[in-house]
Amino acid sequence: MNRILHIPMWLYFQLQSPKRCPPVYDDVYLQPAIVIADRIRNQKLKSVYVVSMYIDRAKEVNKVLNAIVTERFKVAMNEAQHADDFVRNSGLNTKELEERYPLLGVPVSVKECIAVQGMSWGVGSKIRPRIATQDAKAVEMLKASGAIIYLVTNTPELCMNWECMNYATGRTLNPYDTRRSAGGSSGGEAALIAACGSLIGIGSDMIGSGRGPPSFCGVYGHRTSSNLTPIELHSPYIQHHALSLSPITRYAVDLPLVLKCIVPPEKIEEIKLFEEFDAKTIRVFYMFGSGSNYPTTKVSSEIVAAMKKVVAHLEDDGFFTENVQLKSFADQFDIAYINLLSMEGAYEEMSYKNISLFVEWIRTMFCSPRIVLSILLFEMLYFFSKILGSEEVFERHKILLKEMKKEVEEMLGDDGVLLYPTFPSVAPVHGQIYAKTMDPCYMGIFNALDLTSCVVPIGKNSNGLPIGIQVVAKQLNDRVPMKLARYLETTYGGWTPPEYSTPHKK
Repeated sequence: MNRILHIPMWLYFQLQSPKRCPPVYDDVYLQPAIVIADRIRNQKLKSVYVVSMYIDRAKEVNKVLNAIVTERFKVAMNEAQHADDFVRNSGLNTKELEERYPLLGVPVSVKECIAVQGMSWGVGSKIRPRIATQDAKAVEMLKASGAIIYLVTNTPELCMNWECMNYATGRTLNPYDTRRSAGGSSGGEAALIAACGSLIGIGSDMIGSGRGPPSFCGVYGHRTSSNLTPIELHSPYIQHHALSLSPITRYAVDLPLVLKCIVPPEKIEEIKLFEEFDAKTIRVFYMFGSGSNYPTTKVSSEIVAAMKKVVAHLEDDGFFTENVQLKSFADQFDIAYINLLSMEGAYEEMSYKNISLFVEWIRTMFCSPRIVLSILLFEMLYFFSKILGSEEVFERHKILLKEMKKEVEEMLGDDGVLLYPTFPSVAPVHGQIYAKTMDPCYMGIFNALDLTSCVVPIGKNSNGLPIGIQVVAKQLNDRVPMKLARYLETTYGGWTPPEYSTPHKK
């Protein structure tokens, strides 16, 4: 049945010609944030120039991708000028500037669900538009680090989809093939960063939202350990270990830099984020699939082949590797969804109060929808889970989850990672996610298990679509998958640009 549901969407979008973003025309777009920040501190590059270039780029690629919700370009340019003035006149040396303001003068984009004062905070809702009246704590920390917030990016409605589509802003497209999904819910961030419309950004992740889009768009996304990043003024706001903020970057070297700016200093010390260690001391375990019998969740051969190449590369470089078969992962789909449905406050935050579900279904059936289908489906799923589910079922899955967590953590220890598919396929055609409802559980299981996970791009398939894999580690071991991501970036390759349109002159 699911395969039949793929056909109408596939035909509709395959009849269209993919759009291409214009190529980059300046080396500033091809430098990591850590390099840009260093050049600004040393007065070898002006923040005004960097910010203006990224504003120009964001404008031109947004015409193709539809990734931006609202912008603060004029304010950002003023802040960039202040940053340049501060570098010249502060009396601080470059080392002091780096310690106090690691992102001084660097442009940063933010996912719309994270409050930025004066910017849209409606989270893709047409019937509940909102403007943030204050900054989220994470945004305050970014600004305190010297970062310049210049826009907020698109999300699915209420962040309730793995595809970036809503009736307020519209659909965000994948820069590698605009007929395909950029993923959700951090799809606007990932698409814009992949197309060089943003240098670095902040997304969030509750059941894969900060890893699926980077995987589909060929960039890096890191699901931080729970309780590291402040989630106040994140919408939806759910106090549960599954929700955390996610740095999204084009270069692996920037992940620790961004994390440093959104995690309190005492916690940075706790996780030893910048403590040096040899990447080759990391033990690498890997699985090519879940072992589930669900027919639509089988990992594609092209992803398995790409993973095998990575494993062979690591073996040739002297890493310990081991192919493991964790039988409990066959139940990951049930566990990931039950974890979502059992979160206290999830229904209230991810649906609309005082709106008739029946009326909205009628409106949708008669082509006058106000709410995207994913919201209606979640409401139905939640409703029936309460009627058909039982306390015994939830308790049994809690026990299974604990057993699974123990099994994985004992295997990983403090120096191990698990290489695991992010998604069974590359970016699907728009709308196909509704026929792939079990597939995001490849990511969501690690939210349920409260493990940290980093998505690493490992090349493209024959059609030029990015392939990304997860590098999973124990809670509070964020530096371990980040270290392996950096190692693979330098020895194997990382982000590669999408196919661009014919070059043009600025």
